[in-house]
Amino acid sequence: PVTHSCASAEAFGGAALYWVHDGPLLEYLGVAPIKKRFEPTLFTRANLLARVEEISHADGAQHRNRLGVLLGNATTEESTLTLTHVLW
Repeated sequence: PVTHSCASAEAFGGAALYWVHDGPLLEYLGVAPIKKRFEPTLFTRANLLARVEEISHADGAQHRNRLGVLLGNATTEESTLTLTHVLW
């Protein structure tokens, strides 16, 4: 079983950031990432907070069941269009 916790939950409102990667799957498959597919992308705290603030004041925000920013870069702009709480 996996245990999830949030250090200083009271100070941060109980939020958690998950770092999900393909390392375990690649190891299981016996393969290695040998070809660079895309450039790394930097997501600053200030930018993320500004986007959430923008979303929270958008028309209809009071009727949404979640506020979130979908992280991606130019290579995922057209292919990743869903924000979900489920980590596949």
